[in-house]
Amino acid sequence: MSAPLSARAAGPLDALPLTLYQIAIIIFAAFLAILDGFDAFAMAFVAPVVAVAWGLNKAVLGLLLSSGFAGMALGSFLIAPLADVYGRRPIVLACLVPMALGSLISAAAPSFAVLLGSRVLTGLGLGALISLTTSLAAEFANARYRAFIVAIVAQGFPVGNIACGLISAALLKSLGWRWVFVTGGVAGILLAVVLAVFLLESPAYLLARRAPRSRLNAVLARLGHAPSDDIVTVHDDGQASYRALFVPGLGAVTVGLMLINILLMMPSFYLLSWLPQFVTSSGFTPEQASILAAITASSGVVGGLAIGALAVSVRPVVLAAATMVLAGIFIAVVGAAPPDLTAMTLAAMAFGVCLAGATGVLYALMAEAFPPLARTSGMGLVLGAGRIAGAVGPALAGGLFLAGLPRAEVSAMFAVGPVMAGVILLGLKARG
Repeated sequence: MSAPLSARAAGPLDALPLTLYQIAIIIFAAFLAILDGFDAFAMAFVAPVVAVAWGLNKAVLGLLLSSGFAGMALGSFLIAPLADVYGRRPIVLACLVPMALGSLISAAAPSFAVLLGSRVLTGLGLGALISLTTSLAAEFANARYRAFIVAIVAQGFPVGNIACGLISAALLKSLGWRWVFVTGGVAGILLAVVLAVFLLESPAYLLARRAPRSRLNAVLARLGHAPSDDIVTVHDDGQASYRALFVPGLGAVTVGLMLINILLMMPSFYLLSWLPQFVTSSGFTPEQASILAAITASSGVVGGLAIGALAVSVRPVVLAAATMVLAGIFIAVVGAAPPDLTAMTLAAMAFGVCLAGATGVLYALMAEAFPPLARTSGMGLVLGAGRIAGAVGPALAGGLFLAGLPRAEVSAMFAVGPVMAGVILLGLKARG
């Protein structure tokens, strides 16, 4: 028996049990996050090999590492809001086109300029995917498990990092760096075909958009729920635009979340992008660097799931703030670690746990903070700001290294950001 929609304050599925079809869509959302994590850091894993093959200095290499993140920022700002206008399903499918095309162009790039441009193109598609995956997870979950499900799906990003590290370690040794990008492009094409068949439009979006009762009931039926005859359009009166994010009561939250994400992502993307280079410059092989990065991401997945489970019993804001502060501390620890593979691995693993926990819980908080018609716009704006900061981080670090600063000092500078992010998040909590 379907619960009346009038009783479903935040979404049509809030009071209903999870069905197999809902779980399948949530799993597909996790695969999108995995693909995002794979392609976001593919350049980082192949960077040591490309730098040697093309004779790139650290400043130029920093630009190459930042190019994908710059594209992601543009995708978050320009493409993600379209999902609040045209729906989640068509924009998800549209995002996979530049992602796959950019990866395949990267694989065939004959020069630095072409590789730089193709990474920006890839990032355009990837930039909107992370906000869309969070929206899909939140809107196809029910109220009881929403925070935990969003936190789980968010771990797809480090899982993609793990997969990229392991695959890169094998491909760099056998077929070469170009095949890492081929893998990402082919995976994007396959996932697009599957989603074109199975992905449904979000019921929460349809309700907020005042879709015809027949269309909403058809989606409910496909999901395995009885159609409701007492649909009450408990919808969002706002408009799908950035203006809706700055209305009284929501504007301060939007600005605060943007600042928090900037302070968290700039240092995190700096460390994740330069970590393989730290390992190789300490005398180890590119394959060992890829494996260390994969281990770091693996620890993040395990820790992120554990911290996400804690969000059921511990206040999510406090939990996210604490893990942000710890992430900042461990960025400094990784930078100060001696050229010893075990020491570097342990420090990087601790950072991975804290970062995955902080981002997973933060994404759940963001999904709850924004109403349906502003959800992907809000997350796109917040995550886009973070991706711009993520693009600046590796490039800024490259300039600092070129100026002669050691990695311990550079890492200590970047470590301040996540600590400040945690403090600001607690300030938002204090303001209610």
